[in-house]
Order: sequence, then structure tokens, then C-alpha cells
Amino acid sequence: MVGKLRFEPLAKIASGASATVYVGAAADDPGALVALKRPHPHVLEDERQRVTLLREASVAAALHHPNVVQVREVEVQGSELQLVMDYVEGAAFGTLVASEAEKGARIPPAIAIRIVLDAAAGLQALHDQRDPEGRVLGLVHRDVSPQNILVGIDGVSRLTDFGLAKAVYQGAPSTTQGTLKGKLGYMAPEYVKLGQVDAGVDVFGLGVVLWEALAGRRLFHGENEAQTLDRIMHAEAPRVSAEVPALGGLDAVVAGALAKDPRKRAASAGELAKDLEQAARATGLSATHEEVGAYVQRAARAELEARRASVASALAARRRRSLRWPAVGIAAAATAVAAVAFVALGPGHAPKPVITAEPEPPLPVLLPPADAAASAPPPPVTATALSAPTASATTAAPATTPRARPQPLPAVPPNPYAHRPPAR
Repeated sequence: MVGKLRFEPLAKIASGASATVYVGAAADDPGALVALKRPHPHVLEDERQRVTLLREASVAAALHHPNVVQVREVEVQGSELQLVMDYVEGAAFGTLVASEAEKGARIPPAIAIRIVLDAAAGLQALHDQRDPEGRVLGLVHRDVSPQNILVGIDGVSRLTDFGLAKAVYQGAPSTTQGTLKGKLGYMAPEYVKLGQVDAGVDVFGLGVVLWEALAGRRLFHGENEAQTLDRIMHAEAPRVSAEVPALGGLDAVVAGALAKDPRKRAASAGELAKDLEQAARATGLSATHEEVGAYVQRAARAELEARRASVASALAARRRRSLRWPAVGIAAAATAVAAVAFVALGPGHAPKPVITAEPEPPLPVLLPPADAAASAPPPPVTATALSAPTASATTAAPATTPRARPQPLPAVPPNPYAHRPPAR
């Protein structure tokens, strides 16, 4: 019997060009939900894209920070591959911004600021990531955008999607040269013009995210890619107060994140967060995580309820299947006994099987309270690999479904420049 993936999808969360993300659960623990990132078949057939996916797993699995979505393990079985990640019940920042824009509104500034502060903390953790010997790896996200910031109903925002993360120290393996990676509207000018990649490009991207959330509209987005790139290179970002006069106290901070000259830009995500938090307090725009969580539950209520209903329905269907199989097995065994009796004793002597079934137990609690989920320690990061044990004609199949054997994630190469920060 060929082994199968332990975690199964229950309901779709989102789908992109390369992968679909689901809410999932393990067969042996249906109450503990996870997020499953499952690449499309054409991605798995492309070796470079497959490596990109595994790089994402390697980077995220090594990061342990409350503002980063943790990758728990990678499951590989036959032609299937999926990343098993922490499930964040909530919505993408981009979804929240777009939902408000459709109504002619904006996310409350204090809420937007708290979300960006969390994202900046996760980004700084990525930039500070070190190898086991303590050497700075010089990792850059390269795809900072509203869709890659997940905002939970616990009020905590988390950075996700590290598929384009790049080590920028000399000697690190490079990706395809001459190809821009990431979403155009959030690229830094030096990256567009020179291909220069360092922590500053992530700071610029986060600055665009902040401006758009406060202003309620896109910043550099044009009618086509060429126009978008031209605006990134030459158009100065309007002051936030030009869009929302009450936000004049944030002008300097946002402009510092969006400086086209990287030497005049906020030096790090941590510095941007520090300046933003000070400005927010001075202008009375500070929000707590509890307030963010309450906002997400209001703003994404329909989406969350639909997802919960889909998960509950999928779990109920899976439980019914699990209860049906034992009954089928009992019926088959009873039929076999009856057939033997018919042959041995003749007609009229075969016993009539009596099959009883216990009432279906209630479904497990699907979603633990937010505080319980937040306080639960993360499970150990493991990886599974290709394994296809089979049962021969003379060997009975094992009673339990075989699991794929562990396989280590591809290691991020060490930084040979132990005491040198990435070039800016």
C-alpha cells in the first residue's frame, strides 16, 4: 500500500499563480487545524520552482518569532508536496484594505499602524536571522506586500510567504539574473534599476504597504507594468496628509520609508517601527492587539463564518467516512461467515448477521479560543520525504497507513562574512 500525506485539506483559503492554501487537519488530530500550502502541478514539474518552495520552508522553519507564520514541516509523497504551516484564523491585510476601499472607506489608522508594526517586527527578525554558528545570513524577503501579511483574530499580524527570500552576502546562491521578483507596486527603485537587493528593499515595500493602508488607495500602481515601474523610479509619493489631512503627524515617518535614495531611507525595519510607534503615540493613533482582533472579526466576519462552515462540513464528512468503513468491514466478515455456513451446512443453516452501530459521537471543537491557540507551544519542526512501501502478494499490508520518512529541509548556506552586514 502506498503511503499518503498525513495532513488533508478541508477548506480553501486562497489561490495564487503557484499554489493554493487550505485549512487542513491531520487524520489522527482533527481538532488541531493547520494551513496547507499545496503547489500547483506545473510548479512541481519545474525544478526551479520546486526549489523555491523548499527554500521558503527552510527559511520559515528556521524563524521562530510571533510575527512570522511558522512552517511546521514539509510533506512529500509520490508526486504530492505540501508545506504544513501554522493556521492563522483571520484575513490578509490586502483583503482588509480592499474590502474597505470597495465601500469608499479606509482601515482605521490606528489599526493599520499596529498591523504594520507587527509586520516590521517579523521583517526585522528575518533580517537578523543567523546560522547555527551565529553568523548573519543577510536574508531579504523581496515580496513584502499586503497579501503577505496575515492579520489574526487574536490581533497579531504575521509575515508569510518566504518563497523569494534571498541571502545577499557574497557567495550566496543566486536566483535567475535579470528577472524582477515580487509584486511590481512594492519594489524599491534601486532594485528596479540596478537589481540591488538588501534589507532596504523590504523597508521600502513596507513603506508602500503603510502608505496605501493609510490613504486607502494604491500608490504606484499604473495602467500597465511599464507605467508602474516608471512611477516607482520617478514619481514622489504624496504626503499622507495630502490624502488624509488628520494624519499629518505621520508624514515624516512614511516619507522616510519611501525615500528613493536608500541612503536617506529608514535604516532598518526596526528603525521604521520605532519611529512609527513614536509618531502614533504622539498623534493618539495607538491601537492594542485586542482592538485589532475585534476589528478583524467585524471586517472579515462573512469570510470567517463561511470558512468555519466549510471546515465543519469537511470534518463531519470525514468522520462519517471513518465510521462507515468499520461497519462495511463487519458486514463483509459476517457475509463471509454466512457463505461458509451455507457451503458446510446447506441452505437454511446460514446464520443471519446482526450488525449494530453506536450513535455518532459529537464533533470535536473545531477552533480553540484565540488565547489558547496563542499560548500553545509550537510543535517541533519536522519534514517528511518520499516513501512508497508496498505489500507484495505474499506479504500482508500493514494495519496502519505508512508515513513518509523524515527528510531535512534544504539548509540556508552559511554567511562567510561573519562580521560584515549586507552591503547597502
